[in-house]
Amino acid sequence: MPLLQPRKEWKFVFTPQLDGYSNMVMDAELLERYTQDPRHLPVFRIYTWKDPFYTLGHSQDPHQELETALCEKQGIGFVKRITGGGIIYHD
Repeated sequence: MPLLQPRKEWKFVFTPQLDGYSNMVMDAELLERYTQDPRHLPVFRIYTWKDPFYTLGHSQDPHQELETALCEKQGIGFVKRITGGGIIYHD
């Protein structure tokens, strides 16, 4: 059986500064679109953060990983990613 060749075309997306929730929703939508329809190109997305934010892996509990009340007091949001892994601070 021949090996599949990687796709040579990609879609480049640069998004303006967004909050963490919007960034994670966009990631989920892009992945959903790509996996549901093979005609969609893979996406290379560059994005930045409007405000400080923590992202947590999909299986992490924010109340165990963060002092959520302190985050709220300091204006630092948190959201789960669709992928696994550990907590990441974005600013």
